[in-house]
Amino acid sequence: MQVEKDRGITDDLPDQLGDYHVEYMDTRQLIARCKKLRKEFSVLKIQPAKTKGAPLKVLVYWVSHKKDKLNLGLSDWSEVGIRYDCAKAELHRFQR
Repeated sequence: MQVEKDRGITDDLPDQLGDYHVEYMDTRQLIARCKKLRKEFSVLKIQPAKTKGAPLKVLVYWVSHKKDKLNLGLSDWSEVGIRYDCAKAELHRFQR
């Protein structure tokens, strides 16, 4: 699972969530991955949110690199809900 790095939001998040390995990538790393793959790929972007029991919403973007510019385009299945159960240390995700 690739996540756009955002200081203050992603710094303290775990690299492993159950069976999922999370790779936090800054702009430089996203551009390097685009150049290596030579095609678009998806990345999760986490934005600040206040929730009371509701699942956290995470947006999924397609990343591309053209004309020395990083482009993020919202995916057509872009909204994913995530709920982390601290007591059980389990991550639950679902698509909206």
